[in-house]
Amino acid sequence: MIMLLLKFLCGFNCICFGGVTKVMCIVVCVSKLRVPLGTLPPSWWMVYLLLLVFAALPVVICDNLALLSGTLRTFQRAGCDDEVVTLRCPHGTSISVQVAQYGKSAPSKAVCPQHSSTPGQQELPPNVTCLWPNALQTVVEACQKKRQCKFQTSPKTFGGDPCPGVRKYVEVAYKCRPYEFRSKVACENDVVPLKCNPNSRIAVYSASYGRTEYESIQCPQPQGVPEETCLVSYATETVMNICHGKRRCTLSADPATFGNPCKPESRMYLKVVYTCGENVNSATVVVTMVTVVMVIVIVVNVVMVVVVVITVMAVGLASVDTATAYIANIRF
Repeated sequence: MIMLLLKFLCGFNCICFGGVTKVMCIVVCVSKLRVPLGTLPPSWWMVYLLLLVFAALPVVICDNLALLSGTLRTFQRAGCDDEVVTLRCPHGTSISVQVAQYGKSAPSKAVCPQHSSTPGQQELPPNVTCLWPNALQTVVEACQKKRQCKFQTSPKTFGGDPCPGVRKYVEVAYKCRPYEFRSKVACENDVVPLKCNPNSRIAVYSASYGRTEYESIQCPQPQGVPEETCLVSYATETVMNICHGKRRCTLSADPATFGNPCKPESRMYLKVVYTCGENVNSATVVVTMVTVVMVIVIVVNVVMVVVVVITVMAVGLASVDTATAYIANIRF
């Protein structure tokens, strides 16, 4: 609605990608109005300031909701030899590399095909895969726990060439881990509450249900039952459907909610990693910003009164009305 009003007033759209650029666009738009800003009455100044406030409001809300949407998603990036690969996460999160491989799999002629003009290049034989074993370690060292990173795809970057003469590529899967996160564990048939303060909402990073051999201290197996690794593949999705974006929720760590991936005698458990992302209440932000605008308008009017009084005293004009008319004809 605001953008349509600006288009009607100025003749062009202020559809910009960032908050700063959008505000600058609006400044340019308003400066193109036929009425010079220096002659605008206080009511027009209020409209001008409100346009700036409400145009920037969606950007503020979207920036805060980026944490809620970005923490759950698994991002994928790929790049051929001699290309630069960029990994990036939203504000408040950092890169957590899940999978990385460098080389080439057959058949993959459609992915990073050979350059016919490059001498010495050859196609990978059918049913042959060449992957460099240290690719994950290389990407982790370059990007782990950073908000963004870049690296060039080449044998030099990865410290070796799994198949010389073949044009290779890198594939990376990563998630965006919150800087500050919480972890909750609930043993089978227990109930675990997740909650955030009134101005925050739950952003689920990951969830697992079942058992792992290396992480079972809080929920040990019954006596005589051997350890096993057995996890459902949809635990994160299930927790997201119940809790993601809410202020509080309750999870039941039971087969009715998550299924039964383990042997009947095993004791399963639920582990949830989440953070509390800042939530912006649109109504509160609007009221606050309108209040600020009203204060600015009042201050502007007070300043104008002071200027009139000073002008009367300095110029020696006959009346306040004459001083006001005198000021209105000044061009700054």
